[in-house]
Amino acid sequence: MRITGGDWNGRVFDAPEGMVTRPTSDLVRGAIFNTLKPMVEKWKDVVVLDGFAGSGALAFEALSRGAYQAYFVESDQRAFQVLQRNVSLFDVKNKVTLKRTDLLHLTFTKREDNPFNLVFLDPPYEYPAAKVKRLLSFLVESRVLARKALIVYEHSIDTKPELPDRFTLLKQNEYGSTMVSYIRFEGRI
Repeated sequence: MRITGGDWNGRVFDAPEGMVTRPTSDLVRGAIFNTLKPMVEKWKDVVVLDGFAGSGALAFEALSRGAYQAYFVESDQRAFQVLQRNVSLFDVKNKVTLKRTDLLHLTFTKREDNPFNLVFLDPPYEYPAAKVKRLLSFLVESRVLARKALIVYEHSIDTKPELPDRFTLLKQNEYGSTMVSYIRFEGRI
């Protein structure tokens, strides 16, 4: 796998073996960041939550473009080990937090100073849309989302996103069997 843009454009990094994490292809990642370009005013102000991190590709793409911080959450042990190696490879330990757990079981510390304003959710395709809705509600209840936070949800084209109140579907792009939904959180509690 390689980074598709920014300061690390073209840099190669590791991905977990097998299909447990189904890494986002370079082509789809590039398309995601082209779509995000007009939506993100200043990359230097972006605080990323990568909720199903796998190799960390999506958050590393954001860091390559100048994101301020990234918070990686991954439950699979093998994927987490690859993620740790990639953090060392990119030498960004001072800009990242790594958590090996399921996102729904995470206890967040207060994030009032640095709420997440960009969230990547790339769960396994069999992950139910209702559970993603519950995850979004959990992030609101945890008070970790910035007002107007963007959520990039990668899922099967057969999955129809279910959104809690105060979330708006902005657009969707289809790439073969993959759909990417861009969602905006409309406020804070």
